[in-house]
Amino acid sequence: MSQFNLKSFIFYGGMIGSVLVLFNGVTAYGERNLKAPAKISGDYLLNSSDLPTCLQSETILLTIAQSGIYLTGKLTLSPKETNPVAQPLATAKAGKQANSASANKTTPKPIQLHGLMQSQPFSLVGNPTQLGSCPQVDSPTDNTLTLQLQSQEKSLVGQLRWANLTLNITGQFQEPLLPEH
Repeated sequence: MSQFNLKSFIFYGGMIGSVLVLFNGVTAYGERNLKAPAKISGDYLLNSSDLPTCLQSETILLTIAQSGIYLTGKLTLSPKETNPVAQPLATAKAGKQANSASANKTTPKPIQLHGLMQSQPFSLVGNPTQLGSCPQVDSPTDNTLTLQLQSQEKSLVGQLRWANLTLNITGQFQEPLLPEH
């Protein structure tokens, strides 16, 4: 009684060989055609040379979280401080903890945004009821805020559109703060 069967050997050898060929083909396709999107997660301090009067006294901070191509964002507007170096630090601290009840009353809620990064430029969209101290929009169709952005080496360039407002904006990446001990 022979343990070696030529037909079984050919069948199993053929199956193993076809799996290896298929695996190599899929791997070659993935390396050639599938690329991960650029990492853009973090905080960006947004600026514009043509800010309307209602936003000139505001510091605009965009926080982006990324999971592959899926993006969520938070647009936070806070009053500008006189010391521009201390502003990112103060904004980050205010966002993480409120020191008093009066600070909670004056700090507006961040605007929640979402989007996809399938290509450049990418968009983030949200529906705020108010943008800083700008007049409120009465029509629900006009209150969509759209950020159309292009990532360029630790900065963002693009447009912010809300109601009848269109701004050309730039965003500088803010290095994360070290935790306090």
